[in-house]
Amino acid sequence: PVEVTDNREEPEVEDRGVTTPVAVAATVIAVWQVRGRRRQRALDWSRSSATAHTAGLHVRRLGESGPVVLLLHGLAASSGYWGASYDGLGAVSRLVIPDLLGFGASPRPAHGYGPDEHVDAILDCLNQLGLGGEPLIIGAHSLGVLVALRLADRRPGLVLGIAGFGPPVYPDRSTAREHLGRLGVMAQLSTVDEHIAHALCMWVCAHRRAAGVLARVLMPALPGPIAAAGVEHSWPSFSETLERVILSGEAQAWIDGITTPVEFVIGADDRAMDVPYLQELAASHSNLNLRIWPETGHDLPLTRSVDAVDVLFALINANDR
Repeated sequence: PVEVTDNREEPEVEDRGVTTPVAVAATVIAVWQVRGRRRQRALDWSRSSATAHTAGLHVRRLGESGPVVLLLHGLAASSGYWGASYDGLGAVSRLVIPDLLGFGASPRPAHGYGPDEHVDAILDCLNQLGLGGEPLIIGAHSLGVLVALRLADRRPGLVLGIAGFGPPVYPDRSTAREHLGRLGVMAQLSTVDEHIAHALCMWVCAHRRAAGVLARVLMPALPGPIAAAGVEHSWPSFSETLERVILSGEAQAWIDGITTPVEFVIGADDRAMDVPYLQELAASHSNLNLRIWPETGHDLPLTRSVDAVDVLFALINANDR
């Protein structure tokens, strides 16, 4: 037999090295996803059985009798954040879970995402559902807490109680930006640097399906549908809501104006919370109670859903006496 000799030289070191950053990045992502999936498996989340409706906003409903319980999601989220763990509330209440204006499947007008526009959209939604004027118990997460506070401030007597999980309540804009930036690299890019945030949002709008897939990869600790729903908004709805509701520093004025019982619940590991300021507010407002749950981060309604439901049931029972 003829021996064939391959005289080709081995690839240059530089050629082999080209794949090294890719391999490292792939390894990091793989490890990140494994750790995230482990955290996700610890979550008790599945899709709610609530029925979807269109009533100005996209809204899900469950339950036929009892008080109206309104659940409001956070920034860059949707009604899907409140999963099946909260369906039990529908046994004793009329559960209403909207996508906030500009988010999820709700309308996205070109502009108009201040606190009053969000409140007006919710009130209009309740009117279309035949629930206008009925007293409310509100469970809210992050941004939703601020919308709930403004609603209670504008409509005294309408809101019977608020359970606010992870409330982004700050004394001023600079403090708000500082604390929000502590949520991680993605939070810094999307909430602190406006130019980068705008570029990211424009790319998402142009490639929404791919962005949804990417969100699942980058946020493996969240259930896939919740991570993907984080791209369902527009630049105006995201940026104006961030600027006019979260960064405005108006929350204390709203708190000062209400007598509604408010339960603020924060995670001890939530770096976005201004704990001393929240403690100061609780000490100076008799209607405001602050709870700190250990070993818990920002997504309390996901990671401590059983406890969160208990807080809401307590509000329902307190107003049923």
